[in-house]
Amino acid sequence: DHQVRLAATNEGYTSFSLRFLTEVGGQERSTVLVCFDPSCQQISFNCLQVRRGSNVINRLQPEAFKILQRERDLEWRVLDGTLSVVATLDDIRVGDVLEYAFTIRGDNPVFEGRYADGYFLQWSSFVEKQRLQVQAPAGRKLRWKRNGGLPEPSQTVKDGIAETMWIMDNVEPVHIDSGLPSWHRPFASVDFSEYGDWADVAGWAAKQYTHAFGAPPAILGPEMTAWRNLPEFGFRSSLATWLYTIARNVATDENRRAHRSHETA
Repeated sequence: DHQVRLAATNEGYTSFSLRFLTEVGGQERSTVLVCFDPSCQQISFNCLQVRRGSNVINRLQPEAFKILQRERDLEWRVLDGTLSVVATLDDIRVGDVLEYAFTIRGDNPVFEGRYADGYFLQWSSFVEKQRLQVQAPAGRKLRWKRNGGLPEPSQTVKDGIAETMWIMDNVEPVHIDSGLPSWHRPFASVDFSEYGDWADVAGWAAKQYTHAFGAPPAILGPEMTAWRNLPEFGFRSSLATWLYTIARNVATDENRRAHRSHETA
């Protein structure tokens, strides 16, 4: 269950309920991990419990959680400051149901109050029931696009709040071909955005460049002339090397500073 409320301070509530059918599943999925950016977000856990038959075991104690700083892209020299809240539950048994829920409040100020995000509504495991609900003031121009055969949502407007919602039962898993690239996720999904088009996105991105970029086109003139005389593979290789050299200094992680480029050292 994922619920999003767009307001002066955006808020997202997420809850999971996982039933363990095998010992391996209990070992693999008994660790709860949630990431957030402490510079602009706050996180609170609403629930952490295990249902075992008719018993409910409350695990929502402060000592159950650890906070780690795990830089995902350290090898690319990108430090985004994201923190991970981790809770590892022991004594998980076959038939147990793990339930947890959390709320994240706040948004990256680099986006200037505009919202854009995407959500999967299909997975590699069977899902008995799921809901995605997004609410926003009716005056905000929130666009959305369905992908991968996602059905139409229900849409309502009440008391000035526009709601878009999917409720899906018995969602069959997607079997992922081992030959697919790791970044490709062939699941049904939806993308939301308050940006009207790519020109609108480019206008936002251009403001993140704090120094002038008038020189690169002139510098690239001789390089482009030389590249055009190379075989196709050589051209692609040279261009890729140049792009890496430039792009490694312009990260696009969800961090307030990472979107802005910086002069190379």
